[in-house]
Amino acid sequence: MSRKFTILLTGTLVLVIIAFFAWQRVFRESETSVALEKPEIIIDLPDLLDSFQMNEDSANSMFLGKVIQVSGEIYDITEDSATYSVYLKGQNDLTGVMCVFNKPSSLPASAVAGAKARIKGICSGYLLDVILNKCAWVD
Repeated sequence: MSRKFTILLTGTLVLVIIAFFAWQRVFRESETSVALEKPEIIIDLPDLLDSFQMNEDSANSMFLGKVIQVSGEIYDITEDSATYSVYLKGQNDLTGVMCVFNKPSSLPASAVAGAKARIKGICSGYLLDVILNKCAWVD
């Protein structure tokens, strides 16, 4: 009985270790930002919004899943326990770009409503706002 128990315990331990490393890889990957990545597309906010408003399917194929650097005016900043979001203002108050930053990244002192900002992030779609995730500030 002790031989079976040892084999079962060893097998369980190996599975726990594999599961731990798989879990670490998945969650660490989601916490990274694009700070060290070079943007695939550099675009001004009005041009990005126009692309999605004119033809969302075409814009999705052009921007979705890519690292985009966008320039625009900060409209609002919100924060929750895991992220903070910076909203860049479009031509009207209905549309803009929502840039989601994972904590523990911090806001620069210049990040206030009305200030100009350059931010890069991964485009994940359009829902009245263009959504950029895993964002980083561009100096």
